[in-house]
Formats: sequence, structure tokens, C-alpha cells
Amino acid sequence: MKIRSLLTIVAMLSMLLCGIGTAHAVLGVADDVPANAVVIPIMCGVDASHGLNTAFALAHAGYDSDKECTSLVDPIIATPDGNAVIVAHASVRNSCSKEVLTFNKPLTCHDVESLNCKDIIDSMSTTQKAQMKISVEGQDWYAGYIIFTNTITKGNDLVSWAYLEDLNLGFVSGLNGIGLEDGAGVRMEEDAGAAPITAHDFMPRYFLLNDKAQTWNWWIIMAGRNQIGKATCDVDYINCSGALFSRKLTGIICNEQEVCPDFEIGIPRELNIIDVGSHLPVIHTAFPHGGFAQLGIVESGDISGTSHIITGTTDVTVCTFTAGEYYSIFGWSYQRAAADTNELSWDVVHPMHRDYCSVPEGMTYVTGPACGLDL
Repeated sequence: MKIRSLLTIVAMLSMLLCGIGTAHAVLGVADDVPANAVVIPIMCGVDASHGLNTAFALAHAGYDSDKECTSLVDPIIATPDGNAVIVAHASVRNSCSKEVLTFNKPLTCHDVESLNCKDIIDSMSTTQKAQMKISVEGQDWYAGYIIFTNTITKGNDLVSWAYLEDLNLGFVSGLNGIGLEDGAGVRMEEDAGAAPITAHDFMPRYFLLNDKAQTWNWWIIMAGRNQIGKATCDVDYINCSGALFSRKLTGIICNEQEVCPDFEIGIPRELNIIDVGSHLPVIHTAFPHGGFAQLGIVESGDISGTSHIITGTTDVTVCTFTAGEYYSIFGWSYQRAAADTNELSWDVVHPMHRDYCSVPEGMTYVTGPACGLDL
């Protein structure tokens, strides 16, 4: 009896510590987990002379996979690889969040499918391609993002990996697609909109080895909504005639000698690509240029003639927005250094460190500075 009681206690403790099956990650924070929806930023060159491309893989590999794969009664669709158990619906959107293209990707048990930005752009019409085009310091690129959603079950079954590559020049770096557990909200929140992944500020790295044309540092910012109001895009950011706001990263940028002047750069769209070298203040006397920044997310503007400031990734009551609601935001620093030969060239992607907004939408376990209107 004593041995049996001990085994029972051990089993109960194991369930408390480990849970049943694979544990959920924490909603409302950026983490790499299987999810019902995944978001992948994409960018690629506009022609063959610009070899930059985003290749990515999407896999059916979540905690519900074994259940789906062993209990399958009616296959959804037959594919060359077998019977699909889920369908990942893809919504391809431009940098201003306008949906440009959709398609479905059936996935069999533990399936992995590979795609890339250039092939997706090639499948578009001339009008669609124009909607995907952006300019970074005078250079045109195709850029936007894709949301893949499991439309068959509520399970968190999708994972993804992306590769930002320029193979002719010897560059390739990786980042994981963003997993949004239990479904994506309209502002890239988790839990079908109940759990935003917020930020009060970012702390991105920058490094520029030299001044060669193929050496650069991009800050890639992807937000759950555009700034409020209108901006330079093929569509209005928000059909909101009663408000006009400007959203920026604002704070300081520091070199490795701790010289830290003020710094500010706009992030108006859902997907923003910032060429840091083109905006770097004069704080370096010679290459390499290295340092980091501490930048708050601030949105300022007018509502019916009254000035307001929004701190962090939150909303204000105007148009379709409600004060106290939040949106998600993500950031990466993409550094590439062109040397005299491809063998000595390198590149890397770092996710940006952040401070979350404190207790967004009731999530008491998420702590950070207060975010809101006119703080």
C-alpha cells in the first residue's frame, strides 16, 4: 500500500508539473510554439538582378497531430503525399495589410511544404504585384506577410521556418514564423483576438561592417495594425476621417562608446523595413558601425482637432478602435556584411528585445511599463 500510494503521488505530481500532453506556451508573449495560425514576413527582389528571397517551410507538427493522424475517419482531400488531415489557408497581404492573394495548402500527417516569396509573386497578376511593391531608400522590393490558418480544426498544429536568402552572394539567415495559439485576431493577437503580444519599446541591435552596397542593416517591424489615419499607400491605412495619427519608434541610439543621441523613425505600416545605415546619426568615425537602440512605440496625432499621444501598442476610442484594446507587434534586426569574397561575407537575423505593455487586456502575468493614451 505504501508503494502504491507513493506511485500515485508521483503520478499526480508529474501531471501538475508537466500537464497532459504538450504544454501550452504563455499566451500574450512572443514564443516559438505550434499554433493554429502562423505569420511569416516575406520580401524578395523585383527582378532577377535582385536575388533576395524569402523561402519558408510550413509543417503539420502540433500537439494535436497524433490525435488527428490516428483517428482519421474521413480524409479531407487526397494529395500526392497521402490523405490531408488539415488545410492551411494562406492569406497573402501587402505591407499595408491589404489582402492580395489567397490559396489553400492541404497538409498530411507530419507534412512539410516548402514555398518562397518569388514563386508567390510570380503567380500574381500585374496589379497584384504592384500592390506588393515597397521602396527602401529608393530601392524597390516586393514585401508583405502571409498568415496561414488551420481552417479545419481548432488545434495548434502549425509550425514554420523562414530563410532570408541571397544565395548568389552567399547570404542566408533564418527566423521562425510567428505562432499565434488558438487562432489569430484581426490585430495579430493570439487566442482569436483575446491575447495581444504587445510592446512598449524595442531594443534592436545594429552593425555595419563597411560601406559596400551589399552591406546593410534592416530593422523589420511587423505590427498588428497600421497607424490610425491615412498614409502613402495604395489604400487608406484605416478609413477614419475623424483622426490622423503618426506612429514612430522614438528614443536613443547608442554606439559602443555609449554616445546616445536622440533617434526617431516612422513605422506607419503593418510591415516596415528601415535601412538603419541611411538614418544613423554621426556617432561613428570609422567602420565598423555598431551599437543598439532603445526605442519606444509612440503614436501621436489629432482626434477631431484635439492632440493625443498613444504609448505602446494600444488603441484609442476612435473610428473602429476602442481604448484599452491592444495589438501585437514584432521586430527583427537583419544584418548583412559584404566582404571582398563571398566566403568572408556573412549575415544574421536577431529578434528584437522588448518591454511588454503591463497587464494588456487583463493578462496579469504580463508585466512591463504602462501603455495607453496620453500617459
